[in-house]
Amino acid sequence: MLYFNWIVMIGILALVLMMGTLTGYVLARGCAIDELGKVNAPRIFPDFLQEELWEKADTYKFVMSTTMVLLSVFSTLYCLVCAFAQLRISNTFVDEGFSQSAYAVEVDGLPSDLTNTDALANEVAMASGESVEGAVVAFDFSAVKSTVNRALEKWIQDSQERHGSGDASGFSRQTDKTPWWHLPLLDKFIADRSIGETSVSEEVDVPHELEGLKGSGRAFVVFSTADGAAHFRQKAMQDPHLLDGLPGTGAVRVLSVHDEPVSVPWHNYGGGSFGRNMRLWGTIWAVVFVVTTWMHVYLPFAVEIITQVHSPAKNTSSILSMVLNVPNPGKSNSSTLSIVLSALIGLGNLIATKAIEALLVWVSFRRRDNRDVTALGLSYMATVLGVAANVWMTYAIVHDLKLDSAFTDHSETGYGRALAEQLFWLAVPGYLAVPYFFQPMVEVAFPHWFTKWIVRSKFVSQRTANLLLEPCDFEIHWRYANVLHSLTICCLMLFFFYRLASWTFMFLIIFLFLVYWQDKIKMLRFAALTPHTSSRLSDAFAAWLVFPTTALASVACWWWLKVYTSPYSWEITMSCAIVGHAFMYLAVLSAMRCLTSKMPSSQMTYKETLAVMAGKGHLWTYFNTNPVHCLRTKYLNEGKECEPYVRGLKLLTRFK
Repeated sequence: MLYFNWIVMIGILALVLMMGTLTGYVLARGCAIDELGKVNAPRIFPDFLQEELWEKADTYKFVMSTTMVLLSVFSTLYCLVCAFAQLRISNTFVDEGFSQSAYAVEVDGLPSDLTNTDALANEVAMASGESVEGAVVAFDFSAVKSTVNRALEKWIQDSQERHGSGDASGFSRQTDKTPWWHLPLLDKFIADRSIGETSVSEEVDVPHELEGLKGSGRAFVVFSTADGAAHFRQKAMQDPHLLDGLPGTGAVRVLSVHDEPVSVPWHNYGGGSFGRNMRLWGTIWAVVFVVTTWMHVYLPFAVEIITQVHSPAKNTSSILSMVLNVPNPGKSNSSTLSIVLSALIGLGNLIATKAIEALLVWVSFRRRDNRDVTALGLSYMATVLGVAANVWMTYAIVHDLKLDSAFTDHSETGYGRALAEQLFWLAVPGYLAVPYFFQPMVEVAFPHWFTKWIVRSKFVSQRTANLLLEPCDFEIHWRYANVLHSLTICCLMLFFFYRLASWTFMFLIIFLFLVYWQDKIKMLRFAALTPHTSSRLSDAFAAWLVFPTTALASVACWWWLKVYTSPYSWEITMSCAIVGHAFMYLAVLSAMRCLTSKMPSSQMTYKETLAVMAGKGHLWTYFNTNPVHCLRTKYLNEGKECEPYVRGLKLLTRFK
């Protein structure tokens, strides 16, 4: 909900910026014509000379600077108001009974050999004086992760058979009536059907492994009321030794829980924070290395494409001839080459995305919202590096391609407009159009078709077939990053040709409209249930908006310096404007968060919240999402048996 709200809000901002820049340009041009008179008539001067003469008019500069200052102030205030509205909306989730995190706390500092959840729950109840529903230990099972997964899969298959959801142990088989367009003749090249899959229903000896597991020093405790959880947090801040009744327990920290049960990465508990921080720094440098390596491969080809498109008389190298079979493309093939360049940009973004995904799995975050916020920052910075490389490339080649033709071909323009024109055609197909038309095929259609091919071509269990055909998660942090860098590019275009920047915002609106409906359809039809149960990603997006708003502020300062004289150099003035705006924006945003933030609270009890969520099909708890806890109740008889929550198999999950 917050994500789609942001898409609409940014779309409205883009519409205002488009109308504002276009109106300001028309007014400035009219004032410049009135000031300079009829000397700028089209019959006397070509278009590019008219533009240069208009920009020298004092009234033109004054109107442009005034327009940019007004748009910059409006954009900053608008983003802050939108962030405030999103904060207010996120605070209503708990009150409406959509969250279990308000009833839970995370206790840190427990001994690793503490695995008795009943003893922990009783001690917390005595120390807090509140009613406790139960406790669940976060185990460090990284060494036996495969054993835990196999035992869990066996349990799921047994439950499927017991509930009559199909022959879980049988194998899917290809029928003889496979349509010809499914290419059944190629099945034998996909997999060898004579080799059966190892059945996960084979007995796995797990009790011994479960008995030897140690805790990570952390546990989740669930209270009957949200006020009880808040009271225990406050009491622990005053007395960190309130759980000394547990053997081996010293000072503990009681943390608030932000993730809902289904979002807790139980498999990442274990290991120290130092190793996790080192892996995070390694991830950052690895992303920089991947982006830099791709730029070294991509930039030479991109330079040649732009050179061939805009200077067909020049023969560069034969790369295009070999790849595209076009000996000298020229302007007749400019659209084809632009699509190729856009595809290369999209491929680079895809490579960076997959690298970040793999590296973040290696980091092993203990909170999903931390992972999402980090992914947003890394993906945005990766695309910013790519944009910087493209701008540098365009800046380097515009000298060679445009300045000469500006004096020989009146359809061409001067240096500033030439650079803006190249950036425009780089942004519109490369960043705002082509990647998002092909993305559904790459993310949804091709993976589903290929996995369906594998399932029908190979003997696999029903459970494995279900997992293979399960749609991908609906991850929104990549979309947040795409919106951020697209808005930043459009704002930076205002440094150059004003009318062209207006059209860039029009394409941004089209891009946002496409993304909105594409993600709506994907979320409802082609994505697995992916709960985003924390507002931290929305808060991070609001904070990252400091970059496009600062870009607008720098543009406003740039035009202001053309009208007024600063007592300092333009470098110092621009730096002060950028730093001052960023500081002001982040300070106001932080103040709003402090004013609107409140500890999660609810007048409903924990069991009433479970009933409300069950009515909406949300059957997860902090107990049935912890795989080790569920297996210990089954194999070690620790408390009442807790069946695991399985996404997509609601029939197997029951509240107990």
